[in-house]
Amino acid sequence: MKRKIVSGLMLALIAMSMLTLTFGSQTVKANETIVSVYPETSTVWVGDTFTVDVTVSNVINLYSFQINMSFNPNIVEFLNVTEGDFLKEQSEGTSTVPPLVKEGWVLFMWATKGQYGGVDGSGTLATVEFEVLEWGESYLNINNTIVLKNDRPYEDQALTGTKLIELVPWGGGQTPKNVPFTAVNGRVIASYSSPQYIALNATYHALLTNYNDLSDDYISLLDNYNTLLTDHNNLQDDYNELLDIYDNLVTYFDSLNSSYYGLQSSYESLNSTYYDLLDMYSQLQSDYNDLESKQNTLTGDLGTARNLSYLFIIATIVFLATTVYLVIRRPKLKPELKAT
Repeated sequence: MKRKIVSGLMLALIAMSMLTLTFGSQTVKANETIVSVYPETSTVWVGDTFTVDVTVSNVINLYSFQINMSFNPNIVEFLNVTEGDFLKEQSEGTSTVPPLVKEGWVLFMWATKGQYGGVDGSGTLATVEFEVLEWGESYLNINNTIVLKNDRPYEDQALTGTKLIELVPWGGGQTPKNVPFTAVNGRVIASYSSPQYIALNATYHALLTNYNDLSDDYISLLDNYNTLLTDHNNLQDDYNELLDIYDNLVTYFDSLNSSYYGLQSSYESLNSTYYDLLDMYSQLQSDYNDLESKQNTLTGDLGTARNLSYLFIIATIVFLATTVYLVIRRPKLKPELKAT
């Protein structure tokens, strides 16, 4: 199993290298000046250091150069750059300044000294050293241009890229001139070495075992999820039914609320009528008490009147009886009077 995986990785690296050679190369013309990264494709291990050469071909009267090389800072890290042998062939040597290093690119340059006219031919301009940080792919581009901002405000910005400079006659002396060229970029393919691969393979199998366990757990959770989903759907149906009941109750409540306000209005009207009747009752109660007092007075007066009536009747009867008696007896007395 491990041999098959290693074989697969090697085939992948070979395929990537072929793709690099196919797509990374550029078509150049005969006797055209070329600046290139060599090797064009570097296959390296994570944790290792490696170097690439910046070479020039078919150049005439090269006086100085500057190379702007960009890279993926997540994959490789710039360590150092040293001058190649090409410009050293002139007698007075070369001069340089420290390389300018920023995240993802480095700018370096060399120039010949004195009145020397320059160097013709092909050779190595510089050797650049990198450290591999992580597996992956990084292009080493030398045909890019960057903008360097001046720290002082209101001053122009400088466009800086890869340049070849030659000296040409001018006014009895020499003047620098840019040399046209074609840039061929490089490519880095970083992977893990065999010990690293074995460790990663063990980690992979451990992760695969964990994955299988997690897959079983996932299937179990999926079954539980489906069960919960069914329960959820049932609860949703019950919820919808309860929602319908709730809507009906809300409608009924609104109806009761409307009836309540109607009854409240009727109650207030009846309450007002009640207080009116209560006032009338109080008035009637007062009148009744007055009438009852008058009745008691009248009852006493009637009793007195009745007693007086009885006395009057008795007196009348006595009077009448006396009168009748006198009337009856009167004729009997007349003869006696005559005889006297």
